[in-house]
Amino acid sequence: MVTVWNESVVYWTGVVALLAQAYLQVGSLSWVQARYYEFFKVTHFIAALVFAIFFFLHCDFRLSSCVPVARAADGKSKSKLVFYVHSKGGLTGRLAKAAVAQPGYRAPVLLDGPYGGVRGNPLSSYDQHLIITCGSGAALSLGFVMEFALRGGSVPSPQIGEKIRSMRVIIATRDPLLSEWYEEVLLNCMEDNGIADLSDNLRINVCLTGPNRSTENSSSGVERKGGISSEPTRVAGFLAKFTGRPIIATVVKETALQPGISVGIVACGPSGVLEETQSEAAAAQLRILKSAPGACGVYLHTELFS
Repeated sequence: MVTVWNESVVYWTGVVALLAQAYLQVGSLSWVQARYYEFFKVTHFIAALVFAIFFFLHCDFRLSSCVPVARAADGKSKSKLVFYVHSKGGLTGRLAKAAVAQPGYRAPVLLDGPYGGVRGNPLSSYDQHLIITCGSGAALSLGFVMEFALRGGSVPSPQIGEKIRSMRVIIATRDPLLSEWYEEVLLNCMEDNGIADLSDNLRINVCLTGPNRSTENSSSGVERKGGISSEPTRVAGFLAKFTGRPIIATVVKETALQPGISVGIVACGPSGVLEETQSEAAAAQLRILKSAPGACGVYLHTELFS
């Protein structure tokens, strides 16, 4: 064993590759990333490079693969991947300046991920969809809302007894411009795809929580039905603006108390928001086990965003 270790490069390089892979596996645990994300972000590139090099050496330079590339024959059936970037400083700021200075600007992009997503049944399989997001986490909800719009919101010409699917989106943000961008993107998507108004099936509540806004909540304000502590300041079709923080616990509870429906919940925000959502979702699932009144099924997907 010692002789093989000292003389054969194939043996010990495999150990190095295995250690690098182990680091990537442990570092990818959600609670590790949440606590040490910046450190992991830097070191996981190094560990991935070490793994690739030493794994190649371990395989005695015989590692190869064939990656098929799908191309559209007519050039018309290609899909499109769109990124929405909230530009500030650094890279996002430079991208914004380049886009303004040179319309149609092109730049090479390295995609790293994906790291998660809704597991099991797709969100579209549930009767009631509830999306809760905070700040730039609103981008997470956009894909779900677009899919909902493309599906028409509900089944076409529902028969007697057939359930009509609906979606409610709660967005808490300090930036009043976010709601304008959000509405513009959705309206463009609907126009491009010939989608009619979805006001009956889709509700988007934008709660403005900036320093000059009301911060009333369940402990310091009048709790209204729907988990919002104020009257809407603007209503336009499926989107309504409010001031003050949404009462997350009430939003989730009221949704999960609707009888005989299945509920799919997606939440993206800081730990406090996720804890409230998880607590009420767990209470709803406990009611189901006890055969108490309420939803017949509750699914929850959360993503930490601070």
